[in-house]
Amino acid sequence: MDTEHLRKVKVKDALREPTEAEFKAGMQKAEEVSAVFSGLSSPVIGCMLADLTATWLAGHVIEGKPEQTKNLRSSLLETYLRMTVALIRPNAEEIGTDLLEKEGGSH
Repeated sequence: MDTEHLRKVKVKDALREPTEAEFKAGMQKAEEVSAVFSGLSSPVIGCMLADLTATWLAGHVIEGKPEQTKNLRSSLLETYLRMTVALIRPNAEEIGTDLLEKEGGSH
């Protein structure tokens, strides 16, 4: 099996935005696991999310190409942060904390 070809496909796939179906599936899974965070402090949740994000990024490797691996991980993190920022307002509206944003507050 030509694993180099598979790596190239995975890199290309990793860099694209999620499809609508993937986004919906991700949101459903997020809802399912959100109970894990119930009752935990903000710093603990932040540590958990940071570790999960770091593990996800570390799983993206272009063998023998450390600079390309670094760039891939950077691109993935940028996409992740864009999605995170885009989800703040709808999530704030959903949980009833959007009043701060309506009064001129930031994220």
